[in-house]
Amino acid sequence: MKLAQIPEPCSDVHLWFAAVKELEDPKHSAAAWAVLSSSEKRHAARFHFERDRNSFLTSRSLRRHVLSHYAAVEPNQWHFTSNRYGRPRIAYPLTDEPLEFNTSKSGDIVVCAVTRGICVGVDIERLDRPVPAGAVESTFAPSEIAALQELPIDDRSKRFFTHWTLKEAYVKARGLGLSIPLDSVAFNVTDSPRQSVYLESSAADDSDAWQFTLLSPTLAHIAAVCLPRQRGFDPQIVMRWVSAVQIPR
Repeated sequence: MKLAQIPEPCSDVHLWFAAVKELEDPKHSAAAWAVLSSSEKRHAARFHFERDRNSFLTSRSLRRHVLSHYAAVEPNQWHFTSNRYGRPRIAYPLTDEPLEFNTSKSGDIVVCAVTRGICVGVDIERLDRPVPAGAVESTFAPSEIAALQELPIDDRSKRFFTHWTLKEAYVKARGLGLSIPLDSVAFNVTDSPRQSVYLESSAADDSDAWQFTLLSPTLAHIAAVCLPRQRGFDPQIVMRWVSAVQIPR
């Protein structure tokens, strides 16, 4: 696994992974709280269950420390805003080469994707949890449902979460969130000769405008990355596991 270096503009996509379990250590939990804004602290305090609070703390602390890896800014100095659909972006300070980021959490792992100057969407899910009741019918396009039903029963859960991560990464990259009905987005996932992904159709969008990568950060997880397709742009996906509360600069 390559160690992430500061990327050249539009060259690489860096995925930073951190374990939520780390915040079970009171020292690490205190360090995460210390870099959060007042509004983030109020949000964190509203969680009833510690595991949910730690997942939120890990996500917000990780993105602050990760962004500070690319700029001479202390983690507690970043300010964020969101568009009308809830996609976060940096409000202050702004860097010479815009930093784009996106985060996702699976309950036990958080990932933060970073690029320079290009939008990115990322999603991560656990493969060993049950498929939510009714999720296939409410989020899959007809072609995806048909393809899923052709698979052996034992293979359907993994294929569901494969499609789910792709859909989530796509709507996050577009910055429109769930204003895009997930059943209006259809993917074709092939397993041979090696796994590949095609966006078959999407509401009000060009299916050829986006590129996707599927990753297995652990045996129990699947992650998807979505980026705009650009001529001459062949990004490398670089993964690194780090602490959510301390990243070397």
